[in-house]
Amino acid sequence: MRRQQGGFSLVETILGVWVSSLIVFGMGMMMRHQASTFSFIANRTASMSDARFVLNKIRTEFEGLDTSDVVEITNTSISYYDRDGNLASFGLEPSTLELRRGSDVVLEEVGSFSLTFYDGNGDELSAIPESIQLIRSIQISLGAKAKNNNGQIVVSETIVPRRGLGYDIL
Repeated sequence: MRRQQGGFSLVETILGVWVSSLIVFGMGMMMRHQASTFSFIANRTASMSDARFVLNKIRTEFEGLDTSDVVEITNTSISYYDRDGNLASFGLEPSTLELRRGSDVVLEEVGSFSLTFYDGNGDELSAIPESIQLIRSIQISLGAKAKNNNGQIVVSETIVPRRGLGYDIL
């Protein structure tokens, strides 16, 4: 009488190892994709946070502007006297792609920075240097390059200076 042997045959074992390796490979690829997605989102979030922080800093300073404080304006820079009476400016340094406040770098890897000035009717002012007295709002557009060259994040905001640039405080 022949005794029946237990266990798996060689073909069953090879087939089981092959199926298991396919499952492990698939899970590894899925985890790799998830890690890549996480890194992409984390870099975009960091860039967005940096851009928002700088935009808030600019807004805080611009809200206190008065027409007599403004020295020079272009579509990419503004020079003015800050609340302490010091000459300040915001502008994009084209050679290094840094946004600067005076000589201090406030944001590196800037893709774009523009200022658009509007009068009291909401019309864009075209002759900027000659129309400082007419400015009632300023739209700031800031494009920060995302980390690891994953595109550009653009944030913008329209600011109505509280001290008016022509408006009186009640």
